[in-house]
Amino acid sequence: MAGSTTGMSASIEFNFDNMALTGTHIMTGGLDQGATANSTSIQNFMQTQLNNAGVTGVTVNVTGGVASTGYIGDGNVGKTVTNGYYKTLANWTNATTSPYAGSFLSGTDPSPPPNGNGFISSPHVFLMNNNVISDSSYGPKSNFLTISFTGSGGMTLQGIQFNWEIFPSASCSTNCVFNLYAGTGAAPTTDAALAALTPVFTTNTGPTANQAVGGLQPVAFNNATWFIVDDWPPEVGINGMGLDYQCCTRKVPEPDSVSLIGVALAALGLVLGSRRRRLNG
Repeated sequence: MAGSTTGMSASIEFNFDNMALTGTHIMTGGLDQGATANSTSIQNFMQTQLNNAGVTGVTVNVTGGVASTGYIGDGNVGKTVTNGYYKTLANWTNATTSPYAGSFLSGTDPSPPPNGNGFISSPHVFLMNNNVISDSSYGPKSNFLTISFTGSGGMTLQGIQFNWEIFPSASCSTNCVFNLYAGTGAAPTTDAALAALTPVFTTNTGPTANQAVGGLQPVAFNNATWFIVDDWPPEVGINGMGLDYQCCTRKVPEPDSVSLIGVALAALGLVLGSRRRRLNG
């Protein structure tokens, strides 16, 4: 007889600060450089985190992404004070700790920043869509970062929360949009296909000097298998990402015929024994 299925509901937080970054890549404009990781490295890191959480039969797929600590929007990112800290997720406090909210470190704590480079000594790692690195190992440049979950484990996403930042650009002075999409089936792979969908969350910011950054409150998904972070102008960053999910369906074996017969015989024995005691009494 076929068994029933049950699922596991759980949450997982991805601390990208523990991901290894390598090399030195000069990004767009030559103003942003430092160690990075490509989509494959991000994917492998997330896969390990899932496996360590006991999730089996699920494969993480990441496209269009890059991990960084040093991106500053081609020099358009502002600082907390003159010669202070860059207003990026690399310097965002509580970046990997619930409730996914925080603030920039003060430009006077310590002052000046270590080595005068505008970053704390151990800056936080954040993910962003790769519209900045021209390298075959990083794949084609992309306006959005896609993360999907496939496999026999049947993982579905119920919600998400993370810190986010719209990096300012000289080409954007108003209505710099950050969109979050989620869905099932095949994820869109082109800007046109993505634009035809309705985002589950959206925001915008004003002048480039005041780029938007903050903690995203929980957003519900409806059994999604993928989500996309999309931005215009070129870059949006996220970190401190937490996912609520259901997955890992398993068979609950039902009694086979032999077991059922055994139970029936045992019950019959109890009935006969009770009747025999009444007759002897």
